[in-house]
Amino acid sequence: MSGVTPEKMIELRTLVSRLERSRRVHRYASTSDAPSVDEIAAEAADSLIDICKSANVLCSLLPRLAKLDAKGAEFDDVLDDIAEELRHIHYHVVNTYLFRHVIQEPRTDPAS
Repeated sequence: MSGVTPEKMIELRTLVSRLERSRRVHRYASTSDAPSVDEIAAEAADSLIDICKSANVLCSLLPRLAKLDAKGAEFDDVLDDIAEELRHIHYHVVNTYLFRHVIQEPRTDPAS
């Protein structure tokens, strides 16, 4: 984590500490082949902080998008930036042990 301020480090440590006390984290850690409580908590805290950063970027991009000409190149550039933030959020949801259940495989219709 480059450019981490002391405040952000305190925020991360606080979040990890709270997650380590979570019943859900302990329940997940008690399953077979699961990481330890501290590993689950640290990974989830780091992912949540990154997701929050991406959400903040998205919140700054939407007003820009609303002001731009939809046919212009800059509009498409902002759409690309939005897609990148969504990709980053998706990555953390899929690759964070505590949250991977959120995105499930699409169900197939047995009749098709």
